[in-house]
Amino acid sequence: MKLKIIIFIVIILPLNLAVQAQDDIKTNTSKEIQQKLTAKDYENLVTKLKGGDTNIDFRKIRLAYAETKDFSGYGGSESRKAMNVALDKKDYKAALKVIEERLKINYVDIDAHFTAFQAYKELDKKKEADFHRTIARGLIDSILENADGKTAKTAFFVISTREEYIIMSYYGFRVGSQSLAREDGHTFDVLSGTNPDTKESVKMYFNIDKVFGKF
Repeated sequence: MKLKIIIFIVIILPLNLAVQAQDDIKTNTSKEIQQKLTAKDYENLVTKLKGGDTNIDFRKIRLAYAETKDFSGYGGSESRKAMNVALDKKDYKAALKVIEERLKINYVDIDAHFTAFQAYKELDKKKEADFHRTIARGLIDSILENADGKTAKTAFFVISTREEYIIMSYYGFRVGSQSLAREDGHTFDVLSGTNPDTKESVKMYFNIDKVFGKF
């Protein structure tokens, strides 16, 4: 069973996020995004989260992770593959072992938290499943907040290319092509996609200042 983010969205996220009012969309290069965060901020937020405080600022923890030595805007594919193999075999304990190692490196990995939710749900551990479900939802919400991706000024602010594909899947689009753009001193991935059911086409902007800045 391959990890399907579209199923994840149906299970995890409230539907009203998909129809955010245009009046709520703001330029996604605000001081909040540009604020100087450190690896210590990330460590402190992870500690709070592990302690059960799911009311933390999920955007802040994502941005703070980008300041750590482990940060990579392109990593995690091997872990995702291992998680999927374990899920295919219904070896949920093995999947959780992979997840545990992945979260040591990146506690804001959406795939890892969603897979943990799946595994704990199958193991009938509701408390743990709900915990990881809440984190996955918080991380997704923090990307969707105040953005619609339709223009560079309202781009989704991401810290990895994987987040781009998760958001495209959220809206039901299959990615067809990707290009790089620069505007007002910022760098963007522009993804073109098509909804296989409605045949609707779309072009979405993702601010990759954090990813691009790493290089």
